[in-house]
Amino acid sequence: MMARWGRILWSSAPFLLTLASFTWCTNTVMVRGLAHDVPPMGLAFWRMAAATVFVAAIGWNTLRADAPSLLKHWKLMLILGATGIGGFNLLIYVGLQTTTALHTLLLQSVIPVTIIGCAALLYRERPSLLQSLAIAISLVGVAVIVGHGSIMEVLRLEIVRGDAWVFAAMIFYGFYSVLLRRLPRLHPMSFLFGSFLAASLVLLPSAVWEGITVGPVPASPRVLLACLYLAVVPSTLAYLCFNRGVALIGAARAGQYVHLVPVFGSLLAVFWLGEAFGPYLLVGIALIAAGLVLANRTAGAPKASLARGR
Repeated sequence: MMARWGRILWSSAPFLLTLASFTWCTNTVMVRGLAHDVPPMGLAFWRMAAATVFVAAIGWNTLRADAPSLLKHWKLMLILGATGIGGFNLLIYVGLQTTTALHTLLLQSVIPVTIIGCAALLYRERPSLLQSLAIAISLVGVAVIVGHGSIMEVLRLEIVRGDAWVFAAMIFYGFYSVLLRRLPRLHPMSFLFGSFLAASLVLLPSAVWEGITVGPVPASPRVLLACLYLAVVPSTLAYLCFNRGVALIGAARAGQYVHLVPVFGSLLAVFWLGEAFGPYLLVGIALIAAGLVLANRTAGAPKASLARGR
C-alpha cells in the first residue's frame, strides 16, 4: 500500500511542486531569521556541503552506477550547480542580509517569467496566450497578498540593494530550470549529488573569503540544527520534487507553482508569527489557484529529459 501511494505521489506534478514551494518558503523564513547572526556565504556553502554528504549516504548504490554518466556530463552538472543551486541560494542569502522575507517571497514570483524568458533566449520558444494570462493572474494574486489587499501597499514597497541580489537569483533559476532538459537519463539521487557537489565547489571560494574577512559560521546548536534542516528539507527534498515536476510537465508549467511561495509565506506568518488572517489572503490564494489551473490547461508535452527514476 505504501509503495503504491509512493508511486502515485511520485507521478503527481501538482503534489511534488506544491511540496517544493512550501519547503522553499520555510528556507526563506529561516534564513531571514539567521541573517544577523550567520554570514550568508558560509551558510550557503555548509548547507550544500551537508546536503551533498546526506545524498551520498542514502544513494550510494545509484551513485556508483551513474558515476560514468556524471563524469561524462561534468560541464553541464557544473553549470546547473552554479546557477540554480549554488548561485541561486548564495544570491538569496546575500540579499536577505539587507531585504525582508516579504520582498524575497514577492520576487520569487517572477521565476515563471524568467523561465519563459530563458526558454525564449536559449531555444527561441514563445509563451502561449494561456501561459501569459496564467502568469498575469497569479502575479495579481501575489500582489494582493503582499499588499494586504491594498495596491498602495504594493506601491510603497521600497526597493533596496538586497532586492537586486534576489532578482539576480531569479534569473539564475530561470536558466537552471530550462537547462534541465539537457540532462541525460540519471537516477534523481545521482543528479542531486552531482549538482550539489558542483554547487559546493562553486561556493567554497566565497565561503573561504568570507570566513577570513568577516568570520566563520558559528558552530552553535541553533545554527547546526538550521544547517541540517536546510540540507535535508529545502535542499534534498525540495530539489527532488521540483526536478521531478519539471520532468513531468515541463519547466514553464512547473515554474508557475512558485507563485505558491508567498501564499505559504503568509500562512506561516499567521500560524508561526501570530499575524492576523485577513480576507485578502483568501482573495490572493484564489487568484493564484486560478492561474495554476489555467497554466495546467496549456498544451504541449514536457521537454525536460530528467530521469523518471529506475
